[in-house]
Amino acid sequence: MKLTGMTIENFKGISKPVHIDFKPVTLLFGPNSAGKSTIVQALHYAREIFERGNVDPDRTLTGGENLDLGGFKNLVHNHELSRPVIMKFELDIEADQLPEYRDWVEDDTGAAHYFESDFYEIPARVNSCWVEIVIKWSAVAERPILKSYRVDISGKELAKIETSEDGRQISLSNFNMLHPVFHDPETTNDEIIRTLKELFEGEGDPDVEKLGPMFPLFLEFSRDEAGGYDLHQPIGITSQTQSAMPVWGRSLGFSSNNLLLNIDWEDQTIFTAIASSLIVGPGEMVRDVLRKFKYIGPIREVPKRNFHPSITYDESRWSNGLAAWDFLYKSDEAFIAELNKWISREDKFNTGYRVELKKTYELDVNSPLAISLQSGDIIEEDFAPNELNRFPVKTQLVLKEEFSRIEVHPQDIGVGISQVLPVIVASLSSREGIIAMEQPELHIHPALQVALGDLFIARVNENDACFLIETHSEHLILRLLRRIRETTENELPPGVDGFTSDKLSVLYLDKKDSGLEVLKLDVDDTGDFETEWPKGFFEERDEELFF
Repeated sequence: MKLTGMTIENFKGISKPVHIDFKPVTLLFGPNSAGKSTIVQALHYAREIFERGNVDPDRTLTGGENLDLGGFKNLVHNHELSRPVIMKFELDIEADQLPEYRDWVEDDTGAAHYFESDFYEIPARVNSCWVEIVIKWSAVAERPILKSYRVDISGKELAKIETSEDGRQISLSNFNMLHPVFHDPETTNDEIIRTLKELFEGEGDPDVEKLGPMFPLFLEFSRDEAGGYDLHQPIGITSQTQSAMPVWGRSLGFSSNNLLLNIDWEDQTIFTAIASSLIVGPGEMVRDVLRKFKYIGPIREVPKRNFHPSITYDESRWSNGLAAWDFLYKSDEAFIAELNKWISREDKFNTGYRVELKKTYELDVNSPLAISLQSGDIIEEDFAPNELNRFPVKTQLVLKEEFSRIEVHPQDIGVGISQVLPVIVASLSSREGIIAMEQPELHIHPALQVALGDLFIARVNENDACFLIETHSEHLILRLLRRIRETTENELPPGVDGFTSDKLSVLYLDKKDSGLEVLKLDVDDTGDFETEWPKGFFEERDEELFF
């Protein structure tokens, strides 16, 4: 499953809805303070909501101490509490399947049952969906609440969960049981309209099975007290409190009113399982995608000379780059070899350095082994190994100059290497999810900036990662455009990965009076832009060359 798009409204500098199209390589360009970081911060906020139910965060799982969102009052546009923050997430799940919510159930006699039904094939029909959440300030609760949770399946709205201002009443509304996902693909629109007319106008004998196998069950849930049908009446939900966000991994629980008592328990179970898969499932999948979100901040910290890696994994350390050094200390030889290929080869970053992990024994100078070594005495064959095993092994990461073979530490060389190494390590170690990076080109030579382009291309060709790059680098975009052109014209250099325009999204962000605006700059198969860049961006070079 992949996150293919995100729409944001009333978030920080964004007023009107702004859509971000996620491709394997997505570049965010724009002037300073235009709002590029807002897009990345929206992902931080979304993860807090979907994973922890936190609509009012300051620190985040991914940003740690290096990012402070400031809470809802700081995040809502213009700090106007009357505005709702609206976020929509689009998913491609063609290669996956919505989660199932089938459990052992007990009937009225207490007997446990787990049964099969053709109805359970319905969620497997879903290839794409989106989830929209609305967060707004509750004057009653005096805090922000997740007011509504809405699901769309294959381009049509399916359902919405809403909560009251005080969070005490939660209901399922707008449940579209005429959604195409429920229909037999051979049923025509005319047949659907005719059947509905027969049903609600009392004409003929309607065959409600034509409206899908779930429709008869839905009718039972929609009976009103007069014995008729109200397809728009909300269904109370008891499986969650205080928020319209479902509880992941748990079936929806519906209010047990007197009307529902007349519905067969197996029918109730089927209805609940299918509704949960189609409504809760998409949000759970958004949660799972956001869990893989990784963030590399704009300033990567140089590890201290006595650096000790974190024993417990802390994903927020990626934000300052230190998680890359943690990762290297625990890496195997294969990963170190792959890293060295990228940082040392002439056709890649060509930094002139290699990474080495040195493992040494810390030998006590007063130990028998040390004394024997100092005196030059012959050590018994089985004595040294046994004695050595008593001493701790120390791991040290060093950089070795390719030419002189001299060992140096990150503190001893230019800051550029320490800035780009976390970018390379994060890229090579990530196989899926969104990897957001701010200014990966910081402090590095243009030759290394173009190599970043080849690194991102190689990684997206090998896995399902999405690189979301906030950048000002003309060199990076030129390398990507060049590879598109070379791929189309079959002129790629030997050993270089190809790249196509459908894997690239270039977005230009700018601040206007109405708020942040996003301009999508399409690229054709020859590596040329189909849309002109806004005036003033990348024009400085031409002005300097052709004055």
